[in-house]
Amino acid sequence: RPTSVQVHVSINGFEPRYDISPWAQNFTYEEELEIAYSTPPSGPSRGNTSVLITGGPFVDYTRENSNNQMLCRFGSIAVPATFISVNEITCFSPPHAPEMVQLEVSQNGQEYS
Repeated sequence: RPTSVQVHVSINGFEPRYDISPWAQNFTYEEELEIAYSTPPSGPSRGNTSVLITGGPFVDYTRENSNNQMLCRFGSIAVPATFISVNEITCFSPPHAPEMVQLEVSQNGQEYS
């Protein structure tokens, strides 16, 4: 389960009275994502193949009222993913030239599996 902490900015690193950030910001530590399996293993170059990804742990951010968006990345092309369960998500492959690409997932659009 993700854990959030508050982050402040200070000019000397430790004294609250020197805190220069007017509001604390939240930073969330999440478990590392893992892809255990994906199916189907290939699709047409025109894209639009529904891909089921098993692994996780995935978080349903639509229920968490979060700005995070779950993504699948096929090579360098990221597309939205849909939460199914803590162990499964789906996404649609984008159009791409015929070749093998790496499939990765992200829950924040920055770090990928």
